[in-house]
Amino acid sequence: MPQQEDPGADPHGQRDEAEQRQPGSRDSQDRGPDDGTEPEHEDRCCDLALSDSGVPLDGGGDQLAAEGDETVDVGAGKGPDSKEGGIEGGRSDDGTVAPPATVQAMAAAARSRAPDDDQLLRAAEIIAAVLPPSPLVEASVSGRRLWLKLESLQPTGSFKVRGALAALAAAAAEDPATEIVACSAGNHGLGVAFAAARLGTRATVVVPMTASPAKLARLREFDVELQLVGAGYEQAETHAQVLAEQRGARFVSPYDDDWVIAGQATMAAEVLVQRPSAARLIVGVGGGGLAAGSILATRGSEVIVHGVQLEQNAAFAAALAGRQIDPAALGSTIADGIAGGIDASSITLQILRSARFELSLVSEAATRTALAACAHDAGLVIEGSAAAALAAALERPGSEEGETVVAISGRNIATELLGELLGTQTL
Repeated sequence: MPQQEDPGADPHGQRDEAEQRQPGSRDSQDRGPDDGTEPEHEDRCCDLALSDSGVPLDGGGDQLAAEGDETVDVGAGKGPDSKEGGIEGGRSDDGTVAPPATVQAMAAAARSRAPDDDQLLRAAEIIAAVLPPSPLVEASVSGRRLWLKLESLQPTGSFKVRGALAALAAAAAEDPATEIVACSAGNHGLGVAFAAARLGTRATVVVPMTASPAKLARLREFDVELQLVGAGYEQAETHAQVLAEQRGARFVSPYDDDWVIAGQATMAAEVLVQRPSAARLIVGVGGGGLAAGSILATRGSEVIVHGVQLEQNAAFAAALAGRQIDPAALGSTIADGIAGGIDASSITLQILRSARFELSLVSEAATRTALAACAHDAGLVIEGSAAAALAAALERPGSEEGETVVAISGRNIATELLGELLGTQTL
């Protein structure tokens, strides 16, 4: 059985100068699993040659709206003033209508900055008031002793609830009547829905019409407005940003948001208290919110933050290396939580470029094996994004000095896929 580190230790009362200094500078979409298996490779650091990668295509089939859900037809070739058959543009201060692309840029710039020290401390207070520290347990997986940070035990099954709580609480503190708009049918959407219900905030979650029926069913458990829009994530996100502008609402990005990053930082802050001897923290990377937050939380410590992406879906690695993002270069993966494109102007890229940050790539095959091994050896159900981080840990040299902590970032995996992996992987 895994040995559990005391989760009751106060992760917020023992902060050293790591959280007292100003940062230097500066989620995913639903994708279908890859039915095939790719050959295993060793991790490749982002400093090595990478193929260009970019925004993935959405997986999944047609999804009909349930009663009470709103569907929006995203038309082509309509002007920004048109409401019929398309997305209406937002209005600027002088009353003129901005096209959707302009509104998207405006929304992205609104919160695209690094959180300051006051925000990091306030986020810690917000999270501590709602969520107990997630357990940190020692376990043997495939013969390796590792420390596992179980974000999979969060009420929404993912670390994403931290950033959502911080962002929604901060918005409510500024204006209790603030409405929230988010785009995600995955863990970010669930986090926003949970936070809105807990804080009594009005929220709208926009999802692609191709979203997973299982995830839509979970979102409908919360008292939020659901809008099903477009055939892909990009259309849904653009609609969400325009909708927020039209309503005067707060658009909450899954990663490019100062308060979201501050909320995600609380996970690493807990690790510092629960395991002060930790040498390395391994996290999956999609948009970089968890990695950026971890970098900010561990300043002043000896902890190295190590990010992980999939070889066939490494848009963040390409952007971090300054490579152009190619929309056609990504393959499908079971690690849907860290699959997808990244805005080249995202503050997460700037935070990670300015810090000591490692990034490596793992294969789909290694990720599938790690997921099955975690269930078999540690008795833990984890999702593909967490399995990617675990795969990277298992591929590191066993003689490496210091203790390694792996962020088990979530547990939200389809039952059918879990059964398939447990039945087909050779351990």
